[in-house]
Amino acid sequence: SPPAIPPQHATRGGRPPLQPGALSTGISHCIPETIHKIFRDGWQIHVPLTYLTDKACMQGIARLSQDALSFDQISRRIISTAQALSDAGESELTFLEWFQAWSRLLFLIRTYFAGRPEVAAWEKHYNHIISKPCLENEWQLWLNYDIEVRRQGCENGLDPSVEQPHIRQLIEPVYIKQLAIAELRKSSTPLPQSIAAPSTPGPSSNHQSYDNSNRSFRDRDRAKDRYHPYRS
Repeated sequence: SPPAIPPQHATRGGRPPLQPGALSTGISHCIPETIHKIFRDGWQIHVPLTYLTDKACMQGIARLSQDALSFDQISRRIISTAQALSDAGESELTFLEWFQAWSRLLFLIRTYFAGRPEVAAWEKHYNHIISKPCLENEWQLWLNYDIEVRRQGCENGLDPSVEQPHIRQLIEPVYIKQLAIAELRKSSTPLPQSIAAPSTPGPSSNHQSYDNSNRSFRDRDRAKDRYHPYRS
């Protein structure tokens, strides 16, 4: 990991002098060493943001994957090659988790690509996404766009500062399909049991009400036949 900022002599005001561009070392200390190594080696493999969220970094994972060992015939040495990290769960990140991870990703980019055009390019990509007016409603679309841009940025060196129409064309049909499925599930919500399966009166209840009704008529008819002193 990058060295911590060395202590400086205090100014007359009692605090160290300001260091332009200096960042808190707390962010870097939370990032696993395996991720630092990937960026020291030039960020040639995709780093899923699931490894840079607060929860992931606070777990203190020292080593996230095993490097593949191979024998170099030219140098006659054993060399290690970083293996791809699992991207499970990256497309399910919430905005808060994505925001947490990007704060660390920007730190890594600014640290290991300082003075290079990659810094401004990735900052522009990040600002392009976070400034979208409909980001909340279209979160899944832009999350997957960001994932694909970062993945292809490692594989073929595309410019992240430019919006990529081909990636949008690749992602939008999947996004629209997901929306349609979600709406379909909402519209096909099972009815409550009292509505879906209304209780029908059984034969006994119908028969009972019918008997009660007939009994009242029979009683009335019997009353007509009884002797009444004031009725002729």
